[in-house]
Amino acid sequence: MDKVHESDEILSEIQRVVSTAGRFPSRDEWHIMRREGQTNITVREIVKNFGSWTKALQKAQNTLLTPQSSKSENFKEQVLKKIESGCKTIEEISASVDRAPKNVLSACKALEKEGLVAISDSGVQIVDEINKCFKANKTLADINGRKIKLAFLTDTHFGSKACQITALLKTLRMCEKEKVQAIIFAGDMMTGVGVYNGQQYDNYANTAEEQEQIAAAMMKTTIPIYALGGNHDYSFYKSNGHNAVRSVASMLPNFYYLGYDAYDLNISEKTVCRIIHPKGGQAYALSYKLQKMLEAAAFEDLCKVMEQGDAPKLKMVVAGHYHTVCQIIRGNIFGLQAGCFEGKTNLVKQYSLIPTIGAWIVEFEIAQRTEQIMNFTPKFVCFNEIEDDYLSYQSVFDKGINKTIVVFSKL
Repeated sequence: MDKVHESDEILSEIQRVVSTAGRFPSRDEWHIMRREGQTNITVREIVKNFGSWTKALQKAQNTLLTPQSSKSENFKEQVLKKIESGCKTIEEISASVDRAPKNVLSACKALEKEGLVAISDSGVQIVDEINKCFKANKTLADINGRKIKLAFLTDTHFGSKACQITALLKTLRMCEKEKVQAIIFAGDMMTGVGVYNGQQYDNYANTAEEQEQIAAAMMKTTIPIYALGGNHDYSFYKSNGHNAVRSVASMLPNFYYLGYDAYDLNISEKTVCRIIHPKGGQAYALSYKLQKMLEAAAFEDLCKVMEQGDAPKLKMVVAGHYHTVCQIIRGNIFGLQAGCFEGKTNLVKQYSLIPTIGAWIVEFEIAQRTEQIMNFTPKFVCFNEIEDDYLSYQSVFDKGINKTIVVFSKL
């Protein structure tokens, strides 16, 4: 008669088999292993103890993966602490934590994507050290008072032949004239490369360095810029680990890097603006995607309220990516789809899409007691597309010194 095994014994045996095989076996494979003497536990015992084969494997998977995930997070925290303590190179961090350089580099790249560190040729830096005035626990209201004036820009796609540089420069000068306090950029500053088939033919600059130099030249302004990275910016990161947005931030003194995909920017202590650069195509109804993003962000904010017992903080959601304009208000939360500064590429023409070129300039006040947004006054500054506008701003690539020189024409 076969021995009756306890649940813990069965679970340990499943984990042993999985560790040896490198994957979770099927029921038939387990029967074969049992017949060949590779295990002494039957499928019947497993099902009896856990209710079903699937539940048994899920239990084993959770037990195996949770500690590993925890170890990964702990290692990232360990690396971050070493960087904060003064370790600047991958080699120094590697020696300090006694782990292989490739593992340290992977952890640093994960931290960089979260917007916590920046990797460059000179080593690894904490973003706080680079963006001291932004990261000194100061909100926009702390810096500018409770009457706020912001501009929301997105999707300039520097390097694209359809980039609308004239419209962008007019917008930046308008922002300066109207005393805008901060520019919020919602992703895709660079057009990247390899994002879609044939993109190289839609570009006049295809390397990260060229696109970054153009961005740094065109985005010069006296106004602080808080910039999120988008999927086109991320194309360089995917191909070789290079962070193009972080690189532009290092070239401009008042440019603050917010990581990729999404960021919660503190307008005041209890007023948050979520900046999002989503993925996927535009829906049939222009407002649909923005509505869903706003609802998801509001639900996430509600969960935090329930966990922490604090008041809701989300007051605004601003999205890039779709190259369209939309404004919605749901309760006390304001939503903006932020347009773009890229005209019709060949891809856009193929899908018969019409980009909306321009940016939002928004004024509002933050109530002293309730922290609600009051007197919300949005203005969309719209421009017509100029075909081949990039030709008015010739980019000369001096290969001798490996730099991009941007020659401006008069507006």
